[in-house]
Amino acid sequence: MYTPEYRGRCREALDEALATVPAYRSWRKHDVGVEDVFTRLAGLPLLNKTRMRRHGPAGLVHRDRNIDRALAAGEIDIVPTSGSTGDRVHNAWHQPWPLLAPRFAPAREA
Repeated sequence: MYTPEYRGRCREALDEALATVPAYRSWRKHDVGVEDVFTRLAGLPLLNKTRMRRHGPAGLVHRDRNIDRALAAGEIDIVPTSGSTGDRVHNAWHQPWPLLAPRFAPAREA
């Protein structure tokens, strides 16, 4: 079972993404709006390569984030997936995000 704090952070992240990320705006119609964030997530479409290509890297970040400026400042990179299936897709990469991941890993209740 996940802690209430972790569930709250997930709910905040989902609400923020649905409200501010262009690629996810159309997903709001799939949001069942219940309190349990994992039930809400289960009802959303999968983010696949077709959707990633349709929206491009810029459509997958906060609407107030300017990718061109972030690239010029060296804050992000545009990186391809490994292409292990022979089908690469490019996405924005911000190095500190994965470095922070262990800090925000879900704690499980005993």
